[in-house]
Amino acid sequence: MLSSEAFQRFLRMYDAFCSDVIVPLTGGNAAYVQRPPTLRVFQAGQPQAQGRIGMHKDGDYPDHSAAEINFWVPLTSCSGNNSLFVESAEGRGDFHPLQLQYGEFFRFHGYSCRHHTCANDTGHTRVSFDLRVVPKSCFQEESDGAMRPPRIGDYGSILSLASQCQS
Repeated sequence: MLSSEAFQRFLRMYDAFCSDVIVPLTGGNAAYVQRPPTLRVFQAGQPQAQGRIGMHKDGDYPDHSAAEINFWVPLTSCSGNNSLFVESAEGRGDFHPLQLQYGEFFRFHGYSCRHHTCANDTGHTRVSFDLRVVPKSCFQEESDGAMRPPRIGDYGSILSLASQCQS
């Protein structure tokens, strides 16, 4: 699948989305972007499956950086139990389901803010992807002068540098 033309076309669109939309939101003109993003399909009527990640913050897992910015991008409309639940600030516990339409996305600090999903009892399948981004300005320069990015995630993502298009 990773070498299919359809997936390569998706990655080209994803790269353009990151360069044109996501990177400018990081406050600079370059950032390390998770590539490929994590694609999620949450079927209608899907119970909260055992073995799935429950309520968590990314900081609970090794190899995440406090500099990460999370972006959640639904490809279908979502609300209620067909959505992602996120607390508004670290430790607040005021979870609410995101209500988004196709074309909208949500930016949050998933390293410190807990998030989770519930059993999908809505009758509508949700398709979404999520990604993590680290602004280039948050990288530490090593003694040899090389820029070493933080390791993003423990899920085998590839880091790639996306630069904002300059016109």
